[in-house]
Amino acid sequence: MIKAVIDIGTNSTRLFVADEKLNPIKKMLSTTRLGEGILSSPFMLDIAMERTSDKVKEFVEIAKGAGAEKIYIYATAVVREAKNKDVFAKMIFDKTGIKLDIIPGFMEGEIAFLGAAEG
Repeated sequence: MIKAVIDIGTNSTRLFVADEKLNPIKKMLSTTRLGEGILSSPFMLDIAMERTSDKVKEFVEIAKGAGAEKIYIYATAVVREAKNKDVFAKMIFDKTGIKLDIIPGFMEGEIAFLGAAEG
């Protein structure tokens, strides 16, 4: 079964599509800057949320086009800490029909470690 993961970070959004043995089918990266302005306000900017959610929608379409039967979307620190995270999560669901998972910090660290360890 082909699966896809979309990782929404502070500065970039990534797509990884792979088969059941984790052989990559498609990898993409887009600098979406969701965290733009977050240092001066506890809220994500509307323009940054629109830009990022549009890219996520595009990545979902690409993943489906590559044959992905399951698509997992998660977000990290910027969304976890923003006061308007629910607005962004709804925006993602409305555009993709997929629930956004806002992962805890320890899980973000584990994912980063696994990515570095696996090269």
